[in-house]
Amino acid sequence: MTVLAYHTLFSVRIFHRFFLDLGASSFEQLDDRARDRQLERYDWRQFFSWMPVGNTARLLKGHQIVVKSSPTRWDALIRRDSENMQESFIPVSPDLTLVFGLYYKDPFFEHYTEMPFLSDEAMVWCNNLERFPLGDAHNPIAVEEDIFFNEGIIADASVKRSLCEQLGITLSSDCKGLLILTMQGQSGAYNILNGNGTLKQTPTDFYLNFANRATYWRYVKPEAAFSVETTDVKPLTRDGFVPIDLESDFSGSPQWPSEHPFPNPDIQFLKREGDKLISEIYL
Repeated sequence: MTVLAYHTLFSVRIFHRFFLDLGASSFEQLDDRARDRQLERYDWRQFFSWMPVGNTARLLKGHQIVVKSSPTRWDALIRRDSENMQESFIPVSPDLTLVFGLYYKDPFFEHYTEMPFLSDEAMVWCNNLERFPLGDAHNPIAVEEDIFFNEGIIADASVKRSLCEQLGITLSSDCKGLLILTMQGQSGAYNILNGNGTLKQTPTDFYLNFANRATYWRYVKPEAAFSVETTDVKPLTRDGFVPIDLESDFSGSPQWPSEHPFPNPDIQFLKREGDKLISEIYL
């Protein structure tokens, strides 16, 4: 009887602080018990998904690579040789490139994520910017867990078009991001395979850390002609409560027309006014 042995080729950890922070307290500030509770309720698969793009599905099958997901990460596992544990069962070229597309499950993802609103742009994470140059301002995918999403992973329409031509792929309009991973990265820390093509004993971990968006909160009661806005931005979170102070969070002394004056906003009600993003809360 043949027993198939698989080895982790690489892992991608996905954390989003909108779901992990608790009110005004960041995930890192929580005690162990509170962090465990937040993680029990967390699952990145609720807000987006990955799908192989181009010939990646064929490459995965041909190299006997299996992708498995869990609430905080997804892992690519490759079948290894039964006699030499650092050799893959199907030889892997150092030029092998895998491409995955990101698709939103939650239409409000950009409302609560600290990121530009996308039109023709796309998020692009890549471990080899020498092979796939995306401009001087573009950053490689993070290999350290404390690096957060930033604008250095946004490709504009022209860069996205050139990248697709280089990869020989066509993207649907609902594809909002690309994950491009080569077996040999731009340096040792970004490599998926060892320099000699063998499997790494300690597989490479990549990190996608999303920060939650902060907005100005505007409280509105139309029938009372009442409107007041915080003087500073407040974080958007799924869980917990962000306290508001009538004296310190607003200019002047607004005459509040409600017994329960400080509800937190619904992520759906977001509007842009100039450079400001405002969450409107109707009393």
